[in-house]
Amino acid sequence: MDQGVIHSLKCHYPKQLILRILECYDKNKDCDISPLDAVVLLEKSWRLVTESTIRNYFSRVGLTKTQQTEDDYLPLSKWLEEHGVNAFSQNEIEHFECCDDDVITTWEVSEEDIVALVNEGKQLYWHQIRLSDGGKNKMSKGLQFADTKLATAVF
Repeated sequence: MDQGVIHSLKCHYPKQLILRILECYDKNKDCDISPLDAVVLLEKSWRLVTESTIRNYFSRVGLTKTQQTEDDYLPLSKWLEEHGVNAFSQNEIEHFECCDDDVITTWEVSEEDIVALVNEGKQLYWHQIRLSDGGKNKMSKGLQFADTKLATAVF
């Protein structure tokens, strides 16, 4: 997902941040970004991730039949150039573009890892049942709501 949807989101977020900084600059205000402001910018960035970007991701992983190209991956430097923004030095732009390149947003999981996690979850589930009924076979009476809730949390 990092190669598609998340990458697109990560491309849009700095653009939204720069627009916010420029807006503050135009109004001669200090530009303090609170955690709430960061979340609002993230939400705006998410709305800019297009449906075709999401569709393209599912196509790349083989979940749909068609693949479309998308221009959501425009580098920040090109975007600034297209919008006539020259308030930042090239070094600042390059630093901003690659500041989160090493941040891990997803990881590869093998089938063996998935099977191990599922088996671990099943063992935890049955262990919880044994603890909750004092070792009696609760399954003969049918599952209780709490058991169902625990099972859905595990899986």
